[in-house]
Amino acid sequence: MRGIKCAILFRNGEVVDEDTEPDMDAGFLSANIFYLIDFIRNMNRDVRTVSIAGNNRFFIFIQDTLVLGVAASPDVNVPLLNAVGKHILESREGIESFSSS
Repeated sequence: MRGIKCAILFRNGEVVDEDTEPDMDAGFLSANIFYLIDFIRNMNRDVRTVSIAGNNRFFIFIQDTLVLGVAASPDVNVPLLNAVGKHILESREGIESFSSS
C-alpha cells in the first residue's frame, strides 16, 4: 500500500511479522506501542485504534491479543489503511482460532 513506511504485527507482545524500511527502528516503535497501550488501559479505557499525526502518521490497531503498528507518510489513504488494518487483524484472529481447535 502506498505511503506505508513500517508495519509490525504482534501477538501477546511478541513480534509475529515485520516489514520496515531501513531507517525505521522497529524495537523503538515496539516499545512505544506497548507503553501507549498500557497507559490507556491503566486509565480503564478500552482501545481499538490509535492514530497519531505529525511529520509522519502512526496507527495502532488492536484486537484481543493482536496488535498492528503502522508508520506511514502524511499522504497515506487513511480510510483504506483502516479497512486493511482491521481486515489483517480479523483474518489473523480467525486463522489462529481455527488452527487451535
